[in-house]
Amino acid sequence: MLFNRLNGKHQTIQIFRIFVFLLLVNNVIFANQKPALRQMPEYVQSIPFELGADKSKFYGWGRVGQECRVFFDEFLPALFERTLVLEQFDPQCYLRWIFTGDRAGFTITIKHNKIILQQRYYDSPAFNENKDNKKNKTLRHPEWQAPKKEATLTGTFQAITVKMDHKLRLSIIIKGKTVLQQMFLHDVSRHQLQLIDQNGITRGIARGQLLFPDTETVTVHVNPQRKYQTIIGFGGIAIPTAYAQLSPKGKYRWWEYVCRYNL
Repeated sequence: MLFNRLNGKHQTIQIFRIFVFLLLVNNVIFANQKPALRQMPEYVQSIPFELGADKSKFYGWGRVGQECRVFFDEFLPALFERTLVLEQFDPQCYLRWIFTGDRAGFTITIKHNKIILQQRYYDSPAFNENKDNKKNKTLRHPEWQAPKKEATLTGTFQAITVKMDHKLRLSIIIKGKTVLQQMFLHDVSRHQLQLIDQNGITRGIARGQLLFPDTETVTVHVNPQRKYQTIIGFGGIAIPTAYAQLSPKGKYRWWEYVCRYNL
């Protein structure tokens, strides 16, 4: 009996030692882990960028531009998500993240304590009525800028994400939280970064990475023998001119479809 008690006590001590060992190993593993922003999954690609007075130059019409910009060489899809990871960002400067499409675009102004979102529209010659207040002349390219929407930030942040989803929502996300959101009905295809200070002069340095999901190959298998629904028509039938050309029986069937499918 005494031997059994000693054996049971020895097993208890061994189990306790194993538990302490596993706890120490777990702490060492988590202590050596890098921040989440540094651990990029395999399906995420990154493009490094560096902005500054002597860091990046662009050429326009044969001349070197005075403004410091980085143009990302990609065509954005209709639905997208892009993240800027800021590794260095001087406090006297701010960034403009400019998105441009065929008819409209939007600009995200990134400051250390504030995010500003503004939509821009240039799809109508009626915008020629807008005058340049400083020079009192018609703008070269007609453009209307929507009222700005701002979000004040507390603390520091290292990354900012912009997302366009299938519900036409334009969202700005910081630290996993949506700080700004608007409806945006147009597509954008290009984007760029601009670094300036409060006086519009390029000073300081901004350095980091642009993160975006990698493309994946998807195969869709279609079984023509399996049907899920019946397509009864494509648009146009609800307009008055088309309705007027329907026979009495056709008009009756039209209202029948409206009621049946809750159109």
